[in-house]
Amino acid sequence: MVGRESTRSGGTVRRIEPRGRRSFGIAGDARRAWLILAVLAIGCAGGAPLVENTPPDAEDLWGRAESARLAGRDSEAADLYATFYRHHYRDPRAAEALLNAGVAHRRAGEPTSARSHLITAAGLGDDRITPHAQLQLGYLERGEGQYAAAAMRFEDAARSARDVETRAEALLEAGISLQRAGAFEEATRPLRACLDLAEVAPRFAEEAREVLARDPSFTVQVGAFARRSHATERSAALVGAGFPAEVRASDATGTSLYLSLIHI
Repeated sequence: MVGRESTRSGGTVRRIEPRGRRSFGIAGDARRAWLILAVLAIGCAGGAPLVENTPPDAEDLWGRAESARLAGRDSEAADLYATFYRHHYRDPRAAEALLNAGVAHRRAGEPTSARSHLITAAGLGDDRITPHAQLQLGYLERGEGQYAAAAMRFEDAARSARDVETRAEALLEAGISLQRAGAFEEATRPLRACLDLAEVAPRFAEEAREVLARDPSFTVQVGAFARRSHATERSAALVGAGFPAEVRASDATGTSLYLSLIHI
């Protein structure tokens, strides 16, 4: 039998040990242990690690993000701040990291990523960060010609702001956005509220005073239409091009017309 042969010699039976079952003793066990360790070492060096990667150090990551931001490397800064948030979302600076990532993306001309980070930052419930994220969303939307949406963002920021400077800035920008949307009468409300903060936010209040001083009655007529829908369409195109336009009804000629007007 393989591994269990027996031979007869002089009437005695000599049993042969089965192959592969020889005892190595203590020295043999040690050699096998070293062999196993060597195989494991080779596997770790040449293949996937056996343990999960350690997250990047928070302080090092934050420092690199800040350095990139200050150096004007906006895309790099945005990626580093976003990485900080992913790995250290329990850190007290997590919401600030998302806000900074959104601002950096906006400066880099990456509106989709900017909007995603800013909306998330605004929704984290950190009342230090939320109004600033809303402000940045307002600037982003106004830059895209969405003046009414921007005004709503700025008014949200004004309501949630903890400090007077941020509230004054938000009120001013809400008024400017409403004017650009052609809602001049509605724009006076946030602008006058900004003026009320002149003692504590003089810079924003002075700009609000200048904006209010623009005469909304001074207009240039760019079209007269029998149908309001046509006048509205023309004004929407003008607003989209960056002009503060509105529609007014007129019967000065004895015929009802809808005028498309640009405010100068």
